[in-house]
Order: sequence, then structure tokens, then C-alpha cells
Amino acid sequence: MAATADKTDLVSRIKALEAKVDTLTRRGLFPMAVSNNAGVNQIEVDSNGQLAIRTSTGKVILQTDPAGGMAYPWYPVPLMQTFTGITGPSATASFPNGNANGAFQQMGTPAIVLGNNWFAGYLPYVSHPRLQLQTLCETASLGGTATWRAAISTDNFAHFTTIGTWVENQFNGNFTTNVFDISPYLGLTNVGFVIQLTAFTGGAGDIAMQPYGCFMRGTV
Repeated sequence: MAATADKTDLVSRIKALEAKVDTLTRRGLFPMAVSNNAGVNQIEVDSNGQLAIRTSTGKVILQTDPAGGMAYPWYPVPLMQTFTGITGPSATASFPNGNANGAFQQMGTPAIVLGNNWFAGYLPYVSHPRLQLQTLCETASLGGTATWRAAISTDNFAHFTTIGTWVENQFNGNFTTNVFDISPYLGLTNVGFVIQLTAFTGGAGDIAMQPYGCFMRGTV
């Protein structure tokens, strides 16, 4: 009888151990923190399994995102101009103050083909759920408008999917910031990104567009 009881107890202990292992496996990362001597959490996992790594002073240098992928650090996306701007004598009459060295990229409205790419770049690996774009645009004339599209291509720029549009109607050179959702593309490689002009109003003149920042970023 004693041998049978010992066997039953051993089976129960094995089942309990298996249950604990199964629970830990299912939970994945669990809440924990590793602090330095100053009490600053340098490695932390919250109750939702999100990971953050900080410097000794508490600055976040790596963090996962609740929407998937990475939140920090942000990764830059270089963009290449895909058109030839104004040339010849009129090239110096550019923003700002006719200084050709400071001019950003522009095109005369008669030469514009709507839907053509103005700037393009590659996301070699989509590691973040958002794309942030900062641009400076000048419309053709006071009161004019320019409608821009940000689009993604997964087949080497053969086809595009719109991730956002915005309208510029400024004549004063202010910066515009847009943040687009690219979480459906998380984990994909060699994803193309383009900026296209889809419509404009306001008569003849030049429309200028210059990206000053493009980054993969998080939602937090």
C-alpha cells in the first residue's frame, strides 16, 4: 500500500510540475525589472509583456511596441528624389529668397503628371508599426492646394497601396508632420514607400515639396 501511495504522490507531483511549465511557456515574458544601484530600472518587462531597456539615467534606448514590433529607437528611411526639377535661369528664383543653394525640390505645374512618384525609398525590414513623414511644401500660388499621397509597394513599385493622404494649401513654408499606420506590413522585407502628387488647384506656377524627415517609429 505504501508503494502505491508513493507512486500516486509522484504522479501528482509530476502533473503539477508539468502544469507550471505549461503556464510559464504560455505566458512568455512576465513582469520583471532589473535596477541599478541608483534604483533606476534598466531592464523592465511590464504586465503586457512589453520590454524596455534604459540607460543608467533612465533614458529608453530600446522598447517594444504594444501595437507590434519596435517603439524605440526610431529608424530613418532615406528618400530619393525621382524627378528633375526646374533648370535654367529660373532655377535661381527658388524658395527661400532666390537662393539656389537653399532651394528645395519643385516642379512647374505644366510638367506635372498626377500620380507619378516624387520621392521614393525602401524599408529593408518593417520593424515598427508607424511611419512618420515630415515635409515642407509650397503650393503653386496663394490659395492653391496640393493633395499628396503616401503609398506602400510590396512588389518593387509595380503596384501601390495608400497609407494616407493630406492636403497642402500653404504659401509660407511651414513644416507638415504626418504619421501613417504600417502595422499590416510588420516583418516584411524590401517594402517600397513613395510620395505622390494626386491633385492640385490654383493656376500655373511651381509646386515645391521637400521631405525633411522620414522614420519608422512606434505608437508610444
